[in-house]
Amino acid sequence: MNDYLKSRGFDKDIREEWGLKSDKSEVIINYFDSDNNVLYRRRNRPGKDPKYLSPKSEDMPGGYSHLYGLHMIKYIEDTLLLIEGEYNCISAWIMGYCALGVAGQAMSLQEHHLKPIPDTVKKIIILYDDPKFAKERAREILKCYVI
Repeated sequence: MNDYLKSRGFDKDIREEWGLKSDKSEVIINYFDSDNNVLYRRRNRPGKDPKYLSPKSEDMPGGYSHLYGLHMIKYIEDTLLLIEGEYNCISAWIMGYCALGVAGQAMSLQEHHLKPIPDTVKKIIILYDDPKFAKERAREILKCYVI
């Protein structure tokens, strides 16, 4: 699986910084809080069905999924990419863009998901594979931010 991660552009330093662990058949994706504590882990199993395995919501802190990349939140300034997928989130940071990832396009965004986003953020750019889901997430964000 290290070769799989290398093929995605993730060298050893990046894998360590983002807490990606691999074994023979899967990648462990650690979700960190803003203090770099592990909240929970997802498993990516390339070529298998289902491709991703997540803990049950009731087993996650607060009883819900969190945004991916919260350990990088201290570096986010005025523009944030809200991006589908953990690997896309990491890639955005590698390219110099501040990003937080969403585990899947169907994950709805509620106030508790958006609360960690710094007040300095003035623009959120939503990058999803499917425009339909991007529009739904945009409406959810607007409900939380528009007074």
